[in-house]
Amino acid sequence: FAIMVIELAFALGILIMPNRILCLTASFWAALMLAIRPIPFTGQPIIFEFIEHSGYWALPLVLLAIRGWPENIKELLE
Repeated sequence: FAIMVIELAFALGILIMPNRILCLTASFWAALMLAIRPIPFTGQPIIFEFIEHSGYWALPLVLLAIRGWPENIKELLE
């Protein structure tokens, strides 16, 4: 339940105020959650599962790229 609340907070925060640090943190969080998921025994390598769910961690990075990659810490916090 706590993970769901955190992910919902990231989603709402990005919708309301898509700043760079929030996009970067949401992308890291999604990649981390995909990395620690239980491994499904479907016979295919785990990397395919990670790529299949790439929308979870790649979309915040796309928003970050649209806003512009920060060159210093001050720009990251804007």
